[in-house]
Amino acid sequence: MSDIKIFVSNRIDKRSKQIDNPLFVPVRCGAVFDDSDINKGMLGDDTGDNISDRRMSFCELTVQYWAWKNQKADYYGLCHYRRYMSFKTHKEEKSSEERNNGCITLNDLSDENIKEFGLTEDFMRSEIEKYDAIFVEPIDLSRYKFTNYSAMEHSPDYHIMKDMDIAIQIVKEKYPEMSEVVDEYMFNYKYEYLYNCFVMKAELFGRYSAWLFDILFELEKRIDMSTYTMKQYRTPGTITERLLGIFILYLEKSHKYKIKHNSLLFIEDTDPDENLVPAFQKNSIPLVLCADDNYVIPLVVFLMSLVEHLNKSFNYDIYILNRNLSQKSKSRVDTIIKDIPNIALRYINPDRVIPDLKFYDFYLLKLFVPFILNDYKKCIVLDTDIILNGDLSNLYMEELTGNLCAAVKDLVVQGCINAAKIDPKSFKTVELGISNPYDYINTGVLLLNNDLYRKLFSVNDVKNFIKRSSKKAVFGSKDIINIFFEENKIKFLSQSWNYCVPTSEFVSTCMFLSAFTSKWEHDQLQNPSIIHFCGEVKPWFVPAIDKAALWWKYARMTPFYEEVLYNMTSYFLNKNEENKNKESKILKHYKKLVLNYWKTKLLSKISSGKTKTHYLYKANELKRDIRVAKNLVKSK
Repeated sequence: MSDIKIFVSNRIDKRSKQIDNPLFVPVRCGAVFDDSDINKGMLGDDTGDNISDRRMSFCELTVQYWAWKNQKADYYGLCHYRRYMSFKTHKEEKSSEERNNGCITLNDLSDENIKEFGLTEDFMRSEIEKYDAIFVEPIDLSRYKFTNYSAMEHSPDYHIMKDMDIAIQIVKEKYPEMSEVVDEYMFNYKYEYLYNCFVMKAELFGRYSAWLFDILFELEKRIDMSTYTMKQYRTPGTITERLLGIFILYLEKSHKYKIKHNSLLFIEDTDPDENLVPAFQKNSIPLVLCADDNYVIPLVVFLMSLVEHLNKSFNYDIYILNRNLSQKSKSRVDTIIKDIPNIALRYINPDRVIPDLKFYDFYLLKLFVPFILNDYKKCIVLDTDIILNGDLSNLYMEELTGNLCAAVKDLVVQGCINAAKIDPKSFKTVELGISNPYDYINTGVLLLNNDLYRKLFSVNDVKNFIKRSSKKAVFGSKDIINIFFEENKIKFLSQSWNYCVPTSEFVSTCMFLSAFTSKWEHDQLQNPSIIHFCGEVKPWFVPAIDKAALWWKYARMTPFYEEVLYNMTSYFLNKNEENKNKESKILKHYKKLVLNYWKTKLLSKISSGKTKTHYLYKANELKRDIRVAKNLVKSK
């Protein structure tokens, strides 16, 4: 068998999923700068003869150079951690966005995608060994009315055209036999090859690499990049995309080589698959939260409150459900729990665990958690806008025998029923089918019986239920979850396990009017175990609300306290600006109404021959009414 090595250029600051296929060789690009353990054990481009220190300007070409100088193979290839060549023909629609122009975009490198696009060893071998070279399918420039040269001119942020001119000059000087091809490709050819991805036989790869780096090293001598932006500093890499196109056209015109063009895949989510097996052998509390980049600070503050209330007799297995949470955000979260032996924290993109979950919001994902955490008998699912004020293990130890979940009754809903004097038998019954609306739960804190859940339902059962129920849900996902659990068994918990802070007069009134009379419950809420800021007003923006002092106590203990203060200040400034704009719009509306009113009045008076004095009097009345309108706006 041929020795095929396709070198996958990987970032040093990010872990990415690798395809389990020996033909792919992951390499850290710019490994000489790598001082972390993120990709520990992966090959680096900083051994032997290398140009690893040119990563900022040469990009993935440092990996190509290292492979050329230090590796032996019959076929050499180059691709990136998020760009792989497809080895099966597909008619999928290709993107026209700048970041993935001409690529087939995939959500992730799932097993299904790997198989569907021919990224398995046997299939790739059968394809690669038929050809001398495989390149990516070119992008048709004719639809933009561009040439390769003018396309570069239209992206000045990335390209310094004088550098491309010098590169063209170097090619013609050193390789005059390619002069005509250079002009044809740059100024007349209607296709372009981007991304520096390919597979070539060793002989061709050696020729191409010797030719390419001869040109690039000469180019370095003739240009000064000392004042370039970070994007422009990557000029050698972007120029290489055009040089590769020139080389491809030159090969094709020689008619000596068997060449194929394959589609290029762009992978949106490159995070590695997380191991969902329990991190601890015993006494484990699985805890699930959802987060995106906008909710990282609340998540960090919650984790700090957890750390302050850890029960050393238990281990905490934490899962963060997320879609494309940035590496920066993950690093911030990890800062809080690192070096704590009884905490393990992992990130899960639920869409990669269960197909087609991307159509559901984070709230509805709660209904799929027992299938995501398949090896856990039960788990706690929490919203992120909460803090702990007690021992979470006490919640986890609640018995669930025969119950699908445990949760707290929603006092706001109860207050709405009582305030409006609605008959509980009719309230929501028509819309939702809930038999007793006083049992409507707040879904911010759930203890789930995963074992019973999986016995009663399949993933498709839940999906079909959501589809049926979404038509009658009034308050969206919360209603759907309530309908789901109401049809099964719920264990109702003390309000201490989900104290919803009255963040507005409306919420406060509803809670006062709720069916909440037990003295024991009231005593419990003097020092609740979980504090939930579930209203629109959040403590990180309005520190004066009830229980916010506790939230800020934990915020001060994080390394991001100053950022929280900055965000709060920005929030108020933006709110003030929004209020001014709103006031201005309302005032204009009132002015228009007043003007229209007096315009009608004055026109009727003109016809009756009133004097100038009368008009002046009416004008003063108009000014008075505008003042009244303005005061009314302020009072609103």
